[in-house]
Amino acid sequence: MRTCASFLLILACAAAPAAAGTVVFQGTFGLDDQVQEFLFTISAPATVTLETFGYAGGTVGATTILPGGFDPTLALFLPPTNDAVLSSPCGPDSATDPNSHACEDAFFQQSLLPGSYIVALMVNDNTPLGGPDGGFANDGNPGFSCVDAGDLPGAFCDVGSGLGEPRSGQWALAIESADSAIELPEPGALSLAGIGMALAGLLARRRQLMNRRIG
Repeated sequence: MRTCASFLLILACAAAPAAAGTVVFQGTFGLDDQVQEFLFTISAPATVTLETFGYAGGTVGATTILPGGFDPTLALFLPPTNDAVLSSPCGPDSATDPNSHACEDAFFQQSLLPGSYIVALMVNDNTPLGGPDGGFANDGNPGFSCVDAGDLPGAFCDVGSGLGEPRSGQWALAIESADSAIELPEPGALSLAGIGMALAGLLARRRQLMNRRIG
């Protein structure tokens, strides 16, 4: 059980604020049951937007993302209970995939208080069973999306579009209006010490950015 939520909130609120913006992360899963988690902080009340672009592609700032990735879901864990709030498919400005002609990228937008938050990105239907380190519905089931699509071989089958076509393991996530954001280790490897070290690195990065602005 994670016990560091209040610890993270205290440290984040004590940190010097930095200008909020959009941070883009990209990567590739090898199997359906992989999950990537992120830690982000905000120093003042803000409406934070979380949006994926790996399915249909798109351009975020100077970053161009190609289409073809799997159908994703996001889960934001809200302190102090770490209850998971799931994203909606297809945001108001989400693109349509040129191959499937479906809109399946994940979108989440919510007003949040100052503090530190964890968001998880996973293949659709691999929903969390509890907090960030509480496991996910399809842990140990690396080809579940293709089973859901009718026992097709491989991984990353596109159930959401109704086509069942195989997709790639690529993902892309944009976090908008956060002061800082970093990728976390695998959920099963998280611990109080590990989160503390991750947050220390995140805060050091924020201080570097502030020093560059001052200099």
